[in-house]
Amino acid sequence: MFDAIKKQDILLHHPYTAYTTVTEFIEACGKRPKVLAIKICLYRTGKDSPIPQALIEASERGKQVTAVVEIKARFDEENNIEWAGRLVEAGFT
Repeated sequence: MFDAIKKQDILLHHPYTAYTTVTEFIEACGKRPKVLAIKICLYRTGKDSPIPQALIEASERGKQVTAVVEIKARFDEENNIEWAGRLVEAGFT
């Protein structure tokens, strides 16, 4: 996967696969030395989602992490507001 990304930018879209592919990818990016930055849009982030924590850990490892959190995500506003607050507490702006 990372070899393909080295060649060009790639848009990843996972509508019908297990979401663990996304979380594992983000966790792997946070741990790889050659990954410099992670840019992501969080739309409907569940209360126990591993993604924000993986982003925080990537940031702590020195990655430049940008997360746009959609506050008005249908039916998930409360979770998204909570995650946005945690990301700000972790140093995200």
